[in-house]
Amino acid sequence: NVLGSEDDIYYNEILKEISEELGYAIIFVTVNDEADYPTVGMLASDFFTQESGYTDGVILYLAFGTIDNDYHIEAFGSLVDIFSEDMYIDIENAFLPYLRSQNFRLAIGAYAEACQKEISSYGKLTLVHILLGLGLGALLSTLIPMNILKAQLKTVSHREEADHYMKT
Repeated sequence: NVLGSEDDIYYNEILKEISEELGYAIIFVTVNDEADYPTVGMLASDFFTQESGYTDGVILYLAFGTIDNDYHIEAFGSLVDIFSEDMYIDIENAFLPYLRSQNFRLAIGAYAEACQKEISSYGKLTLVHILLGLGLGALLSTLIPMNILKAQLKTVSHREEADHYMKT
């Protein structure tokens, strides 16, 4: 483990609190020996599905060993449908600077906060969404009646039969 035992307990408590608040597991795992796995992604997936005891959640898995020093972040269960590529990027951007400088405490904290922010903000309307909706509504409420009124001003209509155009 890259953290000391006190840090490990502290961050497990933080992740547990966030997990309970959100209703999804937020997991951070480190491993030093992954020799039986060709990729860190496979290692993370196996850990989440077989070891964690959860069905819905996000895992950040750090591997230090034979594969290379690498990480993998992945959503599972119902979060698979929620997580977009942008959400993954936002979470990675939050913790990667700390991970690169090997400040694992801050990396875990940033990961936890980013997961909490991304998951809790999913599906919420932002001010931009509200303004776009109001603008589109105003535009449509203006255009539709104008087109109806404009159509009523047309008194000439096209006829298929020629006898309507001939005088007798």
